[in-house]
Amino acid sequence: MIKTENSAILLARIQSVVDKMYTALINKGAIDRLTRALDNAITNQNRSRNVTFTRITREMLDEINLIRQLQGKTLLTNRNIIAFASAINDHLIKHIEEYGSAKRVATAAFDVLTNSNTLVLPGNNESKNTLLVKKNTNNFADSVTIGNTKAGETSLKNISPRSERQVRKSIARKQTLKKR
Repeated sequence: MIKTENSAILLARIQSVVDKMYTALINKGAIDRLTRALDNAITNQNRSRNVTFTRITREMLDEINLIRQLQGKTLLTNRNIIAFASAINDHLIKHIEEYGSAKRVATAAFDVLTNSNTLVLPGNNESKNTLLVKKNTNNFADSVTIGNTKAGETSLKNISPRSERQVRKSIARKQTLKKR
């Protein structure tokens, strides 16, 4: 019995190391991939390409799914975050002006999706999305909205700054959900 338990522990450790290496490989170059996609969309080049942006940790996925479950939303199954061409075209380009450059938008999104201090918050009750927020040094927080597609992929829906007031409202919504 002890031999089987030790084997299970060893296997779990190996799987964890492999997962961390795989995540690191996907995340390598993530900022550059999204920056290129945003720059291409601005210049009308390759506007129809989806971009595998980054991969979130298993812990973040679990936290996201807890919030989604409390809201009665479909759980996410894929940790790879894809920036779909339609989201790049319609939603992300307008925030480049707010951030100052495509690289700053991509960096903000990457920081939110890979930082252990990111807050996972419920999206609006009407939407199928989940909000992730990372406080920055001023009165605003960087935020990313993600959701799932009919095909089971995880989609990057939006990257934008949020005011403290907006973040507080989302935190209050999360507390209300947890009390149910």
